[in-house]
Amino acid sequence: MLSIIFHNPASVEHFYNVLDVCKGSSFGTNFTLVIPYVQLANYWNREKVPKYGVPQHILRMSVGLEDCEQLVDTVSKALKEVDIFEGNPV
Repeated sequence: MLSIIFHNPASVEHFYNVLDVCKGSSFGTNFTLVIPYVQLANYWNREKVPKYGVPQHILRMSVGLEDCEQLVDTVSKALKEVDIFEGNPV
């Protein structure tokens, strides 16, 4: 399990949308899942969570049993897309 935080909430939304892994709210699978944690787990209290040090735009990723190189490549591609989205072409 790891957390992913970007400075720009629009960038994390773009990263989430272009990241080619399964999206879902259930951890405990043998494949990688990513969720917009606050939006799903604390939707009704999302304005309150930053006071506890949790950004509203945090992603949580549960890493599965995929090939490590394949997963690193998938995340790298999504990060490159964020660079382009932010106006910093690679």
